[in-house]
Amino acid sequence: AVVVDLAQPRDVAPEADDEPGIAVYDLADLESVTESTREQREDAARQVEAMLEAEFQRLLAQYKRKRADEVIARMYESADRLKAREVSTALSQLEAGDGDVSDEQREVLESMADALVSQLLAAPTRSLRDAAEQDDWSTIATALELFDPEFEDGMPFDAPPGELASAESED
Repeated sequence: AVVVDLAQPRDVAPEADDEPGIAVYDLADLESVTESTREQREDAARQVEAMLEAEFQRLLAQYKRKRADEVIARMYESADRLKAREVSTALSQLEAGDGDVSDEQREVLESMADALVSQLLAAPTRSLRDAAEQDDWSTIATALELFDPEFEDGMPFDAPPGELASAESED
């Protein structure tokens, strides 16, 4: 039998706990159990908070990278439009001069243009990703203005809360 003595002073003699088959619990016992479970809950809460913080940081980094990747994609799209126009101009000039440009020559010219775009945009790509990690949204907005002439009405996405206002106010 379990006897829980909640009275102050006690109603059940402490010696009753010595009897076989009887367990006596008083307020002090309940307080120690309560304290123990409270400590366990606090430990569990700290672990959950740490897990939530780690997940939040992971998602925030992913969000920042996605935003940088959107700007990088626009930068590459702008460069690809320019590349296509210049390759077309070069091919037209070659065809006007020699008459015919082989598929192999066309492929060499396109490959060279692709390589130039990749090499020219490699450093800005790294810089934009670094800027996103550092919450430097003004650098990202500036890069978008420089690399995408069609950019006019702000960034094509929302910066993290509080960052867009600071990015736009620096312009």
